[in-house]
Amino acid sequence: MPAAKRTVTLVPVDGEDTKIKLELDSDQEEKKPQPKDTKTPAKRPAPEPKPTKEPVRRGRPPGPVNRWTSDEYKLVHAQVIKNGARNFDDGIVPGRSGQQVRNAWVQVVLPTCSKALEEKGAR
Repeated sequence: MPAAKRTVTLVPVDGEDTKIKLELDSDQEEKKPQPKDTKTPAKRPAPEPKPTKEPVRRGRPPGPVNRWTSDEYKLVHAQVIKNGARNFDDGIVPGRSGQQVRNAWVQVVLPTCSKALEEKGAR
């Protein structure tokens, strides 16, 4: 026995767009659609983060940060007044390398002195 052909027509019910009525052309009973779930759809679980590699650290490992004291800055200033701003050797400031002393001069002491002189000249 061959299968009966069916046509399905979707017709909205009067004034309601959310409900749909099925009409079948065959002699079978009318099937009612399952009501849609009014709840919000379940969210997909967030994808697990990909394992990341730790960044490659170059140079010395980070150690404790020893802040410069005002006395150390005064020693740097006195060294520059005495010998000029060219020779920054180890031992000028105890516990600091020559590079640290030079950086303190270039980044802190010199700009501070320049700013103070500009302010004094502006008066």
